[in-house]
Order: sequence, then C-alpha cells, then structure tokens
Amino acid sequence: MLNTGEAEDAAGEFQRAISLQPNDSVAYFGLGDALQAKGDIESGIKEYQQGLSLSKSDADAYFKLSGLLERKGDLQSAVSEYRLGLQLKPHEGYRHNNFGILLMKAGDVDGAIQEFEQAIHYEPEMASNHYHLGRALEQKGDPAGALREYKKASKQDPQNQEFKDAAERLATKLMT
Repeated sequence: MLNTGEAEDAAGEFQRAISLQPNDSVAYFGLGDALQAKGDIESGIKEYQQGLSLSKSDADAYFKLSGLLERKGDLQSAVSEYRLGLQLKPHEGYRHNNFGILLMKAGDVDGAIQEFEQAIHYEPEMASNHYHLGRALEQKGDPAGALREYKKASKQDPQNQEFKDAAERLATKLMT
C-alpha cells in the first residue's frame, strides 16, 4: 500500500503515462490504485472503469473494482463486477470464498452458499471455506449443516479459536 506522499507521486506518474498512452489500461488501473491510496475512492472507481473499458480481460481489475465499490457501499455493483472477474478466473477457490463473503454482505445467503461450496470444490483443505459455509448455513437455518462445516474447519485448523468457538457454541445450542 502506498503512503499519501507516494500515492500523490504515483498518481502524477500514471496521469503522465495516460497522456502519452491513452489506451493503456494498466496505467488507468495504476492511477485507480494511487487515487484510492490517497482516499479518493470515487476517482479510483472511475479510473478502474475506464481501464476496463479498454481491456475487459483483466480479472484482477474486476476484483479490485469490486473491492472499491464495496468500500463505497455499493454492494450490488460490487457483486456484478466480482462476478465478471470470476467468469475470467473461475477455478480459484479463494475467489469463490471471497465472493461468498461479499454475497453474504449483500444479503444473498443462497448465492453465498453456492460460492462457498465452489470454494470447497477447488480448495477442500482450506478451513476458512468450511467455516464460511457454516456461517451461511447457520444463517439460512440449517444448524446441523453449519455444525458439520464448523467441525471440519476446526479439524483442518485446530489452532483457530474462532472455528472452535463456533462449533462449540452451535453444538451446545443443538443439545438444549
């Protein structure tokens, strides 16, 4: 992450690059990063959108734009942009896990469950995928399914107290 002074300098360099090469999507993405590092999320979003209008094949740019839109509070647009990135990079489990978290924030629990299941498909050994699926299942009203996933997460990462606590809390709740 750039500090404010570095971000200011970087923004100037990227603006110069754009003036010399106005069709260089990477320069727009760099300017977007520099602007958001300065705290100007709205301008960062605009630069990412401009860069993506020039090159629609950069999945990472869609993911970064989604993050900026999420920080702005525009969850529906963040979901749309993330989905476009996933179309370009569909086989990375952690991306599905992150998308599931975003969908949970946006209130789409069913969509989140599907994404967490995809994350587990690609990375079954990743404990956080199971934990997040458990949270979504619990929110949906499937405590038995949630407990099963919390236990898997806790078994895969026994040092993670949050995973243990979730499994113990839900097991206690189901016994009463």
